[in-house]
Amino acid sequence: MLRSDSIADTWPLAELAAKSMDDDMLRAIAAEHQKGRRLFVATTNLDAQRLVIWDMGAIAAIGTPDAFKLFRRILLASAAIPVMFPPVYLDVEAGGNKYDEVHVDGGAVSEVITYEYTLRPFAVKAEARGKDAKPRPKRLFIVRNSKTKPEWGRTEPGLKGITERAMSTIIKYQGIGDLYRIYTLSKVDGVDFNLAVIPGDFNVTRTEEFDRNYMNQLFNLGYDLGKRGYPWMKYPPGLQQVATPKSGE
Repeated sequence: MLRSDSIADTWPLAELAAKSMDDDMLRAIAAEHQKGRRLFVATTNLDAQRLVIWDMGAIAAIGTPDAFKLFRRILLASAAIPVMFPPVYLDVEAGGNKYDEVHVDGGAVSEVITYEYTLRPFAVKAEARGKDAKPRPKRLFIVRNSKTKPEWGRTEPGLKGITERAMSTIIKYQGIGDLYRIYTLSKVDGVDFNLAVIPGDFNVTRTEEFDRNYMNQLFNLGYDLGKRGYPWMKYPPGLQQVATPKSGE
């Protein structure tokens, strides 16, 4: 482990991506891109310490084998949690020179990406051009695939166990911080904020990172909640208690 760039490997995920994201699927994504739909994926460029937003539909629309290969490698990089999984090295050319860029999970910079990275400049310009037009309601829906409350869990002794627990804790609280940032931005821009997270009473035990039983039960819970009409949170976790006065106050 000390001589490599990660604790685990992502070759099973790479194989799965190659099988699932076949050429027909990428061509279908390209077709939706031409209709105006957008699919954005974020990675972190470790060399530049910057978040990179990839327009996946535009890449798929190129339609070449190299573009399809890049599409799959970006997805792999977006799941490469630093230390836990190996980074993805992307070939780039600048100023006539060729370089390797080291890309990992976008969560190293931002756990949640929304319109501020992709659509906000265009939205501001559109409003400036259409001052006499009837304003359209702006609504933001965030689905955070995580719990936001602390969860007790035994930390396994040793470098691997401590690293895994520390990384999961960092990810949880960075994600919560991102929700506060997005909520503040939504208030500035007059956007209706809506948030969904994993309920605190979902107590299915996960035996490994990609536990199929855990993922299936979580999916069924989300489907059932959505079918019944999901009660979207209007504030980030913890803020609602402060923002909403108690009865009689």
